[in-house]
Amino acid sequence: MSWIEKLKTTYDNCKSDIGVEHKDEKGSLKYLLLPICHTSQNAQIEIVLDGDGKFLRANVVSKEGSQQTVLPATEGSAGRAGSKLAPLSLGDKLQYIAGDYEHFGGLKKIGFEKYISRLERWVESPYVIPEIDAVFKYLQQGKTISDLLDAKVLWRDLETNIFPQKWDGEKENKPKIFSVLQGDQLDSLVRFSVQIPGKKQSHLWKSNEVWQSWIKYYLANKVAEDNFDIEKEKNRHPPDKTVFCYVLGEELNYAGNHPAKIRNAGDGAKLISSNDTSGFTYRGRFLNDEQACTISYDISQKAHNALRWLIAKQGYRDGDLAVVAWSPEGIDIPAKLLNDTDDLFGDDGSDESGSKATSTDTAALTGQTLAQRIMGYSVKLGPTDGVVVMGMNSATPGRLSVSFYRELTGADFLKRLESWHTGCAWLQRYSKDKKFYGAPAPKDIAWAAFGKKLGTTGSIEVDDKIKRQTIERLLPCIVDGISIPIDIVRLLVRAATKRIIYEFWEWEKILGIACAVFSNSEKKRGYIMALERERTSRDYLFGRLLAVADCLEGFALSQAEKGRPTNAARMMQRFADHPCSTWRTIELALAPYRARLGYKATKYEKEIAEIMDTFVVDEFCKDTALSGEFLIGYYTQRSELTKKSEKQDDGGNN
Repeated sequence: MSWIEKLKTTYDNCKSDIGVEHKDEKGSLKYLLLPICHTSQNAQIEIVLDGDGKFLRANVVSKEGSQQTVLPATEGSAGRAGSKLAPLSLGDKLQYIAGDYEHFGGLKKIGFEKYISRLERWVESPYVIPEIDAVFKYLQQGKTISDLLDAKVLWRDLETNIFPQKWDGEKENKPKIFSVLQGDQLDSLVRFSVQIPGKKQSHLWKSNEVWQSWIKYYLANKVAEDNFDIEKEKNRHPPDKTVFCYVLGEELNYAGNHPAKIRNAGDGAKLISSNDTSGFTYRGRFLNDEQACTISYDISQKAHNALRWLIAKQGYRDGDLAVVAWSPEGIDIPAKLLNDTDDLFGDDGSDESGSKATSTDTAALTGQTLAQRIMGYSVKLGPTDGVVVMGMNSATPGRLSVSFYRELTGADFLKRLESWHTGCAWLQRYSKDKKFYGAPAPKDIAWAAFGKKLGTTGSIEVDDKIKRQTIERLLPCIVDGISIPIDIVRLLVRAATKRIIYEFWEWEKILGIACAVFSNSEKKRGYIMALERERTSRDYLFGRLLAVADCLEGFALSQAEKGRPTNAARMMQRFADHPCSTWRTIELALAPYRARLGYKATKYEKEIAEIMDTFVVDEFCKDTALSGEFLIGYYTQRSELTKKSEKQDDGGNN
């Protein structure tokens, strides 16, 4: 119950955000914190009335605008599915709100009588406001579809007297309804605006007055309205039905149907569900679902609304997987913890800074900047403020499970986040336009480790299921600070040695990710992004040798046969498995390139001689496979030689 209590607390602390719309650049709604007792639906039609319930006009709600509409709902209507008749309480589909639905040949079950009955009870209650009364007066007339036809919002073929499901005429004459709806026009959902002099908000789905009116009415009459939604089981709950809420420890309103649409608007999976009365969900332990666990309606609504809002606002979503981090106190935190360093903390370690300093200087600068950003968050998070990290996944379409859950103090959360991004700090070359110092994103680690090259010129693709599983395995490495799984480290090292099968930018990206992950998995060795000439381990030195050979031959080819891969590149995988024997082959192949370069090859020959002198003789002669450390040696040596070449070129040009 801890996660429900934390989400309920979050909802209470973020009341000022209830109903506040946040839109993207196109004007579409990105996320909104729903009031309790409400649901969200996409509306295709808007009807505008005056204060007396007279029809003024109607229009089609375009996809470029915000179709998402907040509507009052009962527990049953919010989760209705199939042919079950459970009307919403204000806007709804035409089968519910149109009294002339049957007259115009509607094919679905008619819900008007049930809808108007619910609306009438709301109107007759002490909680009614003028806007609701205006909608009720209009719908009582039973001419909604007729008005929509007159307003040219719906379109009917006069010859066949039917509503076509698609437009076959000229494109310039196409009615707007066909641009926002696929299929039956009479399946449109309608929302209302009521224009009353002196009232600032005419859109009822945005009106706080309408929300509060329905919340007060429904909570006061919940049992009766819930029984009204149940077609086969009349009076399932007695009028005084309350339950012991396991979250608050009080007797409160019963919740028998918990919300769905948690990860997105089309998500049918639920975190809490107990409707499998014919299976073995609770049989053998309990007589009914209430004996297993009960959560009050108010608490369930607040928790699920907060979770839905947090995922849309700052969560990570990939198919069935959703991960979100937040502060229950509503304090700003670096919530998108599955992003890379550049996306999470900005582009302070960008290419521009890297071009003006050595790699160690830039890495140190990045570390300092990261520490400053973390310090900024720590000022906001007090010693008693907490952070919650929650991961969800679903094995079946109808059930959603909590696959990861942690409660941390703000200080611990920030410390572990900083540890991950500094421990995996390396130069990442994602593309020509994106280059930064920091940690790669888990999805990119999965791409590099498990991606498969599609043909010789195709892209690298990774199975979605494997990607999501890898992200779930890496999440504890970030949040709990545990070691990265060794199989992922080995796969990354192996992928980085297959240089010849990748495009150059793909291999550069994989190499940076592999070095970052390997250095994190071997923190005790203290690798840095600069060449360490005093490091004498066998694997590191072999990596340096390969880099010198690669740079020497690459420099020679750039002057005559630019674009042809070097022998070091072609034999990199074999070199990783059998370094000593492969080095002999690579070294012999360097002879013509040394001759071609002449005195320009001197610096490369000096590097090779220095590295060979550093080797312990017995270590060099071993032909056993190299660990990922050779990639660190290769990377740093290549960077050192490249840096020297750039300086020499600049000097020559000047």
